[in-house]
Amino acid sequence: MAYQKLQTSRTLPVVPSDTVPIPDASSEKSKSSLSVNAAVAGTLSYIGLEDNFEQIGVAVNDIVYVTDAGTGAISSFRVTAVNSGTDVSISPSVAGGFLSEARFFARETNGCVLYVGGTGNLLVRPAAAKDLPGGAVAIRAGQAANALFKNLPDASFLPVNVVQVYAGTALTQQTTATDIIALW
Repeated sequence: MAYQKLQTSRTLPVVPSDTVPIPDASSEKSKSSLSVNAAVAGTLSYIGLEDNFEQIGVAVNDIVYVTDAGTGAISSFRVTAVNSGTDVSISPSVAGGFLSEARFFARETNGCVLYVGGTGNLLVRPAAAKDLPGGAVAIRAGQAANALFKNLPDASFLPVNVVQVYAGTALTQQTTATDIIALW
């Protein structure tokens, strides 16, 4: 009898986002997190004493995972401009005023499978639909670029190659599952 055997070598928490895809864990630009401050909305300012943004090769379109030092919550962004070694612009814009750590990734994933820790729905863009036009708009337009997996139980695996988990905040369908981990 055949059975599925899933062996992974890399993991990364998934941040559901309508605009930022899942980064490729192997493309991380720094071996350690950089301390940043978002004192001005839409920008990250480097406040460390070691490597700065230019030294680790931060570039436009990099994906950034920012961990809030107070809550531990992770948010994802895209770099829209490298203004200096100590200042980058990001999108979507974020309210200023938090002290955090940032991890930079050079590219998005070509596909990963997901572990879902908390029950709920999962709105995803499969890897096979990566190059289809529309993204989150595809659901409103009735195209099949995205898939909504309903009522996933706790501690389940989604054996579908995925490139993005949508938050669905601007859509009628939303991701309600929690504790999602990308596996490669």
